[in-house]
Amino acid sequence: MPAPWQSDDLARELAYAIDGALWARNVLELDLDDWQQDLIRAHGAQLVLCSRQSGKSHSVAIRALHDLLYRPDFDHHPDAAKRRVRWCGAVTLRRQISYLFQ
Repeated sequence: MPAPWQSDDLARELAYAIDGALWARNVLELDLDDWQQDLIRAHGAQLVLCSRQSGKSHSVAIRALHDLLYRPDFDHHPDAAKRRVRWCGAVTLRRQISYLFQ
């Protein structure tokens, strides 16, 4: 049985794996600003210079959650126990993100 966040459509799942902003919009149902989408799609370290309360922490949390779920190199020891811990961490982080956007 696939995890709740996974879809049956392989093409859609591949698109979500490649594009974190698309995943956030469709799966998390978030409306992101253009700069937030760019930040979530960016690779490597980023410097973000924005005003207070503009969504920096939310963007970083979304990017971290996406990396946690989709990057195979995020966890260097992908055994079954670590995957379960990773999934539980992702679910907890998603709940926290949902709470922040209420």
